[in-house]
Amino acid sequence: MVFNLMLVAAIFSSTLSPAMGDTPAYPDLPAVVAGHPIALIGDLQHTLFWERLIGRESNDSGRKQLVQALHRESPGLLVLLGDMVSWGDSPSKWQDFDSLMAPFLAGKIPMLLAPGNHDYMGNAQKARRNFEERFAQLRLSHWYSRYYNGLGLIWLDSNRDELSPEDWQEQKSWLKQTLADMDRDRSVRAVFVFQHHPPFTNSTVTDDNEAVQADFLPAFLAARKTLAMITGHTHSYEHFRSGGKDFLVTGGGGGPRVSLLKGKKSRHEDLFTSPSPRPLHFLIMYVRPDGVKIDVKGFQSPEPIDSFTLKFAP
Repeated sequence: MVFNLMLVAAIFSSTLSPAMGDTPAYPDLPAVVAGHPIALIGDLQHTLFWERLIGRESNDSGRKQLVQALHRESPGLLVLLGDMVSWGDSPSKWQDFDSLMAPFLAGKIPMLLAPGNHDYMGNAQKARRNFEERFAQLRLSHWYSRYYNGLGLIWLDSNRDELSPEDWQEQKSWLKQTLADMDRDRSVRAVFVFQHHPPFTNSTVTDDNEAVQADFLPAFLAARKTLAMITGHTHSYEHFRSGGKDFLVTGGGGGPRVSLLKGKKSRHEDLFTSPSPRPLHFLIMYVRPDGVKIDVKGFQSPEPIDSFTLKFAP
């Protein structure tokens, strides 16, 4: 029944799609970057028709206010953690995303995407074309790295079912080699890894991602300079620590928020203890002499929801 509702919603949205104009090109990082902070946001998707039927919340107004607040932070790089749209093969959904991100496009702020499961939703080939047209890097590879103000930054595609076994293995090997290279690079002070699916979550809707745990975590935990793995997918904010590393979930971009397991029912100890569902939010990362300060911000107050510093390794 749920699948049938999803199919009807997809056909309906495609039927109503306006004529596709010029697809915007989302800027990549220039060769030289200024000292602006890095912003991160995940799960900007709208609530699907069938989700509304079963009572899940819609955050259309909050999403716009959140993105406006994010733009006021004047980031030098915007990391997009997947699920930018609710139905990836729909041109109209991507046009809505383009309209939402218009201030960033006008300001030529670099934006780089780690695809989410909703970005692939529907016809996967059409969905890939929609996001690869916008993000040129993804036409070359869905796993890639950049350098920003002394940080090594790594984007992965954690959608195991959308990649061939050969591609998944290639990505796993590439991650291990790239982390080793960054550990040897004296210009890199710390490394952050971005992807959509979290290895750890207390979500009542989704589970820990076993493929990420099995294939990405070993190299991440073994690397000397890795400070944090930052993901989306769970429509909430969570902060875990395991193996001496930090794991942040920032899926509060506007998708229907979820409740989290608590107390003895929780899978993992969450360092952030506020009740759920938690506010819509984004992250801001500031590179400091001794580490990276991370503020978790919303749009209802100028004060951070959470704030902490991850220290550089000696």
